[in-house]
Formats: sequence, C-alpha cells, structure tokens
Amino acid sequence: MFPERLRPSPVLAVGLLGAVMAFAAILPGLHQNTWLFRDGRFYTNVAVTLTEHLSLEQSEFCASWYDGTLGWNRDLDSGWSNVSLGRNGEHWPKHNWLLPLAASPLVFAFGLAGTLFFNLLMLGVVSAGLFRWARAFTSPPAAACASIAFVFGSAIALQNAYDFSTDVFLLACFSQGLAALTDRHGFRAGILFGMAVVIRPTTVAFLLPVGLVAWSLAGPRPLGRAVGGGAIVLALAGAMNTYMFGAPWLTGYQRTLVVVAGHPEAASHTDLFSVPFDQGLVRLWEGEYGLRQAFTILALVIPGMICLARRAKMLTLASIVAVVLSIEIFARYAYEGHRFHWAALSFLVPALAASIDLFRRLGRRLMRARSTIGRRARTASWLAGVAAIAVWLAELPFGLPESRIGPGPIAGAVRDALVDGGIADRPAVVIAVLVHMLLGAAIVAALVRLAARIASAEIAAAAVVAVAALPNVRAQVEAGGALLLVHFFAILAIERFVSGRRILAGTFALASLAVALGTEEGAMLFHDAVTPWAALAHAALHEGASRPALAVALAAVLGTGAALLDGRDRATSIALCALAFVGLAPGLATTDVGFRPLALLALAPGLAVTVASLAGMVAAARAMAPPRATLAASLVLLTALLAIGVVRRVRADGEPFHLATYRGVRHAVVMLREGDRDVPCDFLAWEHMSWECSHHDSGLFGMFGLALSGGPVNVGHVPEPLAIFPTGQRGQMRRVVWPSLRAGPELAIRWAIPDGQRGGGTLHVLVNDVDVQAIEIPVEPDGWDRLVLIPTIEVMGQDARLELNLTGATGHFSPVVIGIDAAW
Repeated sequence: MFPERLRPSPVLAVGLLGAVMAFAAILPGLHQNTWLFRDGRFYTNVAVTLTEHLSLEQSEFCASWYDGTLGWNRDLDSGWSNVSLGRNGEHWPKHNWLLPLAASPLVFAFGLAGTLFFNLLMLGVVSAGLFRWARAFTSPPAAACASIAFVFGSAIALQNAYDFSTDVFLLACFSQGLAALTDRHGFRAGILFGMAVVIRPTTVAFLLPVGLVAWSLAGPRPLGRAVGGGAIVLALAGAMNTYMFGAPWLTGYQRTLVVVAGHPEAASHTDLFSVPFDQGLVRLWEGEYGLRQAFTILALVIPGMICLARRAKMLTLASIVAVVLSIEIFARYAYEGHRFHWAALSFLVPALAASIDLFRRLGRRLMRARSTIGRRARTASWLAGVAAIAVWLAELPFGLPESRIGPGPIAGAVRDALVDGGIADRPAVVIAVLVHMLLGAAIVAALVRLAARIASAEIAAAAVVAVAALPNVRAQVEAGGALLLVHFFAILAIERFVSGRRILAGTFALASLAVALGTEEGAMLFHDAVTPWAALAHAALHEGASRPALAVALAAVLGTGAALLDGRDRATSIALCALAFVGLAPGLATTDVGFRPLALLALAPGLAVTVASLAGMVAAARAMAPPRATLAASLVLLTALLAIGVVRRVRADGEPFHLATYRGVRHAVVMLREGDRDVPCDFLAWEHMSWECSHHDSGLFGMFGLALSGGPVNVGHVPEPLAIFPTGQRGQMRRVVWPSLRAGPELAIRWAIPDGQRGGGTLHVLVNDVDVQAIEIPVEPDGWDRLVLIPTIEVMGQDARLELNLTGATGHFSPVVIGIDAAW
C-alpha cells in the first residue's frame, strides 16, 4: 500500500471518477458542437467574444432581433431575449458572465470543444465537493457512493453532462463551498458562495441554511471569514454591474432587452415570480422537468435524515430550510426546471449517504454475511451494492416498457413464471427487473471487494458505482438474461478464488461456463471474451465500436498493470488483469452495443486502481513541492493553455482562406434579401455552425454554414467537405460577404448540388464589388462537383472584399441549395 504521506486522496479520486464517467456517458451521442443548444448557445457567444476580443459586448450576435422591424419581433418578451441593455445602450449578456469567463482558458486553447471539456470537468468538481461535504457526517465509503449516486442517478449527469451548463457550474461552486466549510476554510467558502450568488442571485436565499451549518461545523471565526470572502466577490460583481448597467444592484436579469410594439425596452425578471403557488407546486413536482422523475433517488433520504436528526441536528434543520425555501421561490417562477433546485438538494447528500449506510446494515443483519475480507472492504461492498440499486431504481419512473426485459430463454422464463403465478404482466416485468438489479448489485459488491484489496475502500466503491451508473450499463442490468448471469457467476468466481475459497470459485466458474455455452447470446459473449486481440483490432478499424468502453479500457489496463508491477497483492492484481482482459473484448468487439455494455463493469476495479495511482502521484507531488506549488501549478497550466491557443491561431492565420471551415463561416457576414432590404442573418447556431435569419430560414439546409449536426454533405452518395449555401425559402437572394481577405493569385470556387436538393439559380462572385463570375446552377442534382478558377492577379497580396450571392431563377419560388467551398 501507499506510504502514509503519499496515500491517495479520495477526494481527488472521486472527482476524477466523476469527470471520467461523465465523459464515458456522453460518448455514444457525441457529435461535433451538438452539446451547444438552449442557453448554452448564448454562454458560448460570450466565451467567444471574450477569447476573440476580450469583451463581453454582444452586439455581434442577434442585434437584428431587437430592432422591431423583422415582422415577427414587434413584441419580444424576456424569454426570447438573451442580452441586456447597458447604461449607454450596449448589448451585455443577460445571463451571468462567470461561466464563460471561467471556461475561457479552455475555449481559447481548444475552441468550442473547450466548453464541453469544462462542463465534464465541473461534474468531477461537483462529485468531489459533495463527497467532502457528506464525509463530514457519514463514513467515507458511504459519502463516496452517495455523491456518485446523487450526480449520476439523477438528471444532473443524465440530462446535463452533454451541455455547456451554468447550472453545473453553479453546483460546482456551491458544493465546493459546502466542502470548504467542513474543512473550516471560511474565506474560500465565502468566495465560492459569492460566485454562486453572482451566477444566480436567488441563491442568496440559501445562505441562511449555509450559515446554520457553518456555525455548527466551524464556529464563528470561519463563518466571519466566509462573510468576508463573499463580500469581496459581491463587491467585484457590483463594480461590474455599475460599469455595465449603472448601479451595483442591477444585473442583466433586471435590464433584459425586450421589444414592445416595435420599440426596444428593458424588462426585469423579478416580474416573473408571479405564478400562483398551488399551480407552481404541481408543475414543480410532476411537470416536464419535475422533481419526481429527475430526482427520484432522493426518496431514499428520509431514513437517513431521521438517523442524522439525532447527531447532526443543525444539518437536518438546514436541509429542511433549504428545500422549503427553494420550493417557495421557484414554484412561483414563470419558468420550470429542476435545475433551479440543485443547490438546495445538495444539502441532502449526507442524508442519502446515511440511508445507504442504514440499508447496508439492515442487509447484513438479514443476510448474516460472513467474509474473510477486511471489515472496511466488506462495508464498502455492501454500500456500493445499495448505491447501485438506488441509481438503477431512480430511472424507473421514466417508464418501464416491456422491451426492458432482454431476449433469450432465461429472462423470458422469469417473466413467464411470474405471469403463470397469477401476477399481471406489468408487475411481472417490474419484479423481473428488480431481480436483475439484485444480481447486478451482487456483481458490484464483488468487484468492490476485489478493488478494495489494492485501492482504498471509498475509491473502490465510487469507481464501481460510477461505472454501474452509465446509462448503457443500467439498461443491460435491467434487461437481464444470459449475459447478466454469465457476468454474475464469472465475477463471483474470480472474487471467491482470490479470497481463498477455491471450491466455491470452481462452482461459480462452471455455472458461468454452462450459461455461456448453453445460450446463444452467452456463447457470443464467450467467443468474444477468448478473442480479445481480434476484438481490439476490430474496434480500431470500425468507427462504430462501443465507444464508452474506450473511456475506461485504457485506464483499467494501466491500473491493473501498475498494480501487478508494483507487487501489491499480486494474486488480486492478476485477477484484475484477467478481468480487464476478458472485459475489454465484449465491450469493444462489435457495433451492436445493445448486449455488450455490461462488460464495462469488469473494467471498474482496474479503473479504481488507476484513479488511486493518479491520486497517489498527485499526493507525492504535493508532498515534495514547495508551499506555494498549487499557485505555481495553476500558472503553469494557464500558460500552457494560452500557448496552445496562440499556436492554434497562428497556424490558422497562416493558412489560405477556405470557406468550408470554422474560420470561413465564423467571419462571414450573411444577409437575406427581403423586398428592398437585406435582413441580417446574425444568429449563429453553434450546433450546426450555421448562420440563420431567425423566422426567415427553416431546416438545417435552410441556413448558411457547415450543417455539422446533419453529418457530411453528400454529392453522388459521396461525402464532400462543402458548406451549405441556400437562397431564401422563396428563392430570395442570399448574400455572404468577407470584408477583408488576403487575396491569392486565383480564387477557386468548388460547388455542387447536394443529393436530395434542387438548384435552378445563379451564383455571382464579386471581388471588391466587381462581378467577376456568374455561375449558372442546373435544376437537378447530377452527382458531380465543379471547380471554377478565377484569376485575381491584380489584387494578389492585398486585402480584398469577397462576396458570393445566390438567387433563384426568375419565376422560381422554391429554395435553391448548393454545397460550396472557396479557396483563396
């Protein structure tokens, strides 16, 4: 094991697990820019202006929405608006600017992908903060399980991991503030709570329960420091508010830019807290974003609160006050969202941990469990099993269709036996799923006992529960069938073998083999498990392989290998290597991920060891570093991100201009001809990387840009790297201008009619307002792309204005769409 001063930090380990599992969870649906939607688009706008112009001013985006002259926008309420009116008429962000400011180093270094990296990193920060918070009231393994269960067993990770979410950032600040209080770091806690209030001013209501907990945990001195730290943050925010809106108490939510009868005005969000409480309460509980479904897992907190009421009275009182205040405030709010309650609900994580611990103790008494494993590891295994069941149960209110039951004779037999016994079909499905969950919990507990031989108990429990919480793993457990039994018997066989119970291990191994060879799906699993290297080659060559497995496979291999080389509990290290060896192949072997994801659980112990090793390395670095190493490391990291961003921009600026690139679309000025005027297309849909004339354009191929979310543009059934260039819906002229480009010796225009689209118009190319080429577009797509070369020797090396405009043919009242690229 690790020396005392180099012992891995469970806090760091839980944070790493949270970030890695969030990444694994979003991988199946990962597609370029598609996490930038809803309000994430507008936070991205701010992050881009910060990294490109060092400015929060937002007039570049959607300015035409607020002039009242577009027909649809003579009346524009605050729900539509995403900017606020500055004291001198500027367009400042309506939403908080802390999220884009905090994410800007990653955005500068990695572009738009930096927004997703930041969001996933914040989920790790949330996991670590909630673990530290719950650990102050319960055992560390219970706190680790509860923090992972709260994040991954609720809508937090399920609905917000694939996003650029201010709510995730707010919860990161708030949870770390709670954690700082438990460590008596009052000044740091105050700064974090102050940031949470700046992000969402209504968070100030939760400072009362925070104060109650702070007084009981830390006493008056840290509480006073917390007040001082928060005052500094609020003073800085007040100075920003004064600069932007004219007074410290005015925020963007009180100066939201709206349009009334064609005239821009400023409106306040305080007017939106006017919903009748009884109506709002029903919507808050069972609406589209209701707490009943989004946070079902918190039904388990009641036993824990009863337990904590005796030894942590102030925490219990603070939890009740926070939840009541949150309901009172947001039941009256015009907009619905469980996200508004996350800060209040985080007070309940210690109670969730206490409940998990209580259920573990009750289960041990009922089962009269005996084991040769140490008490701490045995406790962690029970806690992990309970937490895994809690996470899986939390999804059931979203619906339990019959399709949840997997194929094959075993799962069918369970259900048929229940129906034959007089149980109705739907309850039979529920009971069958619960049986599957109990088997899955036994797998989780065995894996934790294995991992806890090398890593600490809390790290082992958190790692296995985190993998079990992945959506595709949950679905596989619910489906049951032969695969669940194969894994159940095989993993128990390995765990019993390592524990020295050889006869029982052999019995489980024979049962696993019998199920594998006796059923078609089991035989396929067995076949893949004994051909892992062929499976890995298949995964490397086929893009559609089960990508979530890739997120944990490397970590598992590194961890088990490191444990083996280090000589710590060599028998267990060999067993973990075997699990990784067997677990890799089924997770990667095929594009049919419907029956493979359960193999990811076999990689969880290796993941725990890897995380423990990384945490140990960080602990070693901190032990050997000078006192101010944290500040120095932060400066080094920021410098590295700055260097990466500078290199990216220098390289991009040195490359020739190409229209069908981020740079080409981002710096285009797009307009649509309506009657006798040009309507600005100034809404940039980042998920499509396309400029839209709001309410004048429709559909992915109705906007100018890269159409990223629709996949590649096909010409003659062949993907081509072309941008989409459409006319208006009635064939109106679309104009796209680049005011200043470095001209080359010739301008190359490559164009085609994409499959399934129609042509029939004319493309005009203008250089410095001179029409240098008119290209007639045929009506039907012919599967060919054309290249037109236009000499530009006379402007070579100079800054020139390039304009492309596309119009439909006379009498042609349907859209013309071409795919295009221009190189200069």
